[in-house]
Amino acid sequence: MENHLYQGIYDILRTDKTEAEKYPILKRYKAKIVCLHARKKEKLMLDVDKQDKIEDEEPSLFHIL
Repeated sequence: MENHLYQGIYDILRTDKTEAEKYPILKRYKAKIVCLHARKKEKLMLDVDKQDKIEDEEPSLFHIL
């Protein structure tokens, strides 16, 4: 999915549309990528017990592995 979104961004950048037309479309694609990354991080933290997790903690290399 991430590759598809990046390909969409590259395709939009190569079009002949004006910058004003490209900007809102690119902004939507960026938001989708950010949400996708947030969901990946959220899934990594599901296996961690509540007492082992600090509020707003980002996943570390330990969690990713």
